[in-house]
Amino acid sequence: MILFALFSTSVTTADLTGRLKTFASVTELPDSDILKPTVNDALTDFRLDLRLMFKHAEGPVRLEFDPTLTWTGGDAIQVLRASSLPLDQLPGNDSTRYFDWSDELISDNENRLVTRIDRLSVAYRQPSWSVQVGRQAISWGSGLVFQPLDLFSPFAPTTIDREFKPGVDSVLFESLVGRSSELQLLWIGRQDDSAYPEPHTVAMKWHTKLSEFSLDLIVAEHISDEFAALSLSLPVAGSLLRIESSRLCSGTTCTISSLANVDYTFSLGPTLLYVFGEFYHNGFGLDRSTDEVPDALNERLARGELFTLMKNYGSLGLNITWHPLWSQSFIFLNNLEDGSGLIQTAVNYEPGDATRMQFGVSAPFGDSNTEFGQRELRDDFTSGGGATWFVSFAYYF
Repeated sequence: MILFALFSTSVTTADLTGRLKTFASVTELPDSDILKPTVNDALTDFRLDLRLMFKHAEGPVRLEFDPTLTWTGGDAIQVLRASSLPLDQLPGNDSTRYFDWSDELISDNENRLVTRIDRLSVAYRQPSWSVQVGRQAISWGSGLVFQPLDLFSPFAPTTIDREFKPGVDSVLFESLVGRSSELQLLWIGRQDDSAYPEPHTVAMKWHTKLSEFSLDLIVAEHISDEFAALSLSLPVAGSLLRIESSRLCSGTTCTISSLANVDYTFSLGPTLLYVFGEFYHNGFGLDRSTDEVPDALNERLARGELFTLMKNYGSLGLNITWHPLWSQSFIFLNNLEDGSGLIQTAVNYEPGDATRMQFGVSAPFGDSNTEFGQRELRDDFTSGGGATWFVSFAYYF
């Protein structure tokens, strides 16, 4: 109630905007799919999301407050409450956040209505330093599809709408050091969980520029694990090359993950094209899809830090600006261990500043019992392997 009182009394002197977004998807089900008797020919998912964005400034102090209200319906409510590779952000809860600022107003087999505060922070800014406290978006690392340095709330590789990153309850201190360096100190709080003796994250990032090179060094204690990482970016023949490597130690066991990507923008006549390629090595991943999933990988999948099962992945991307109002993106994601993968394309139409439409398809491929192919179950049933068609419309006010 205090938050809404603050909101109502300050709205006349603050910047208040909003976004209303709808999302719908239909997933084709093969005849052998185990869900076929339950949902017939296709699996449906519908979502309506309202986000208010409130910003207020008084001198060096900045307030940000984003409440959200999300309704979800369709077959996915019954059979796919959570997907490892979602196309749209699922309405989350605060079971792992430090503050419980979410409430599930309706939850049954046909509807789910969730209200949540996704941003609530106060920042104090000076010319050379700042501190921000509260629920805010934190992004570290330079991955385009995968984000091994983002331990906090990374997007899934298939997420279409990346406009709003989920906020985390944190304290972030940033300071300029000299003319070309920056220091960030970060604390992220989480609710106490007996499974982890220390559920919080304490991290430091040093960013500096050396001639044309950009270097990030990260050290952290993340949910009782020791984490260290290096990120390097440099221009190469008109493109930008990024290399990341991280080492995470849990007890006496250490795991190394790495990433490398390169992107380039050029024009072909009146058409603007952006292309990229990325390689990702998941140190927690499996060598074979038939292997039993270890606890370390299961934990990170459950926490939303990882989204895939195997060790090595390659991805290619292309974005074409056909017209000032029309663009199209393509992503080819390939599991280099078992040959399975995913092809995804989305067409974007933006007729004005207030509206945006997206529609497209996400189609997996691969042999049976591979990560993206159909899974063979008992009694000749299968799971997965069907293409998903989606459409989204957003209105800004």
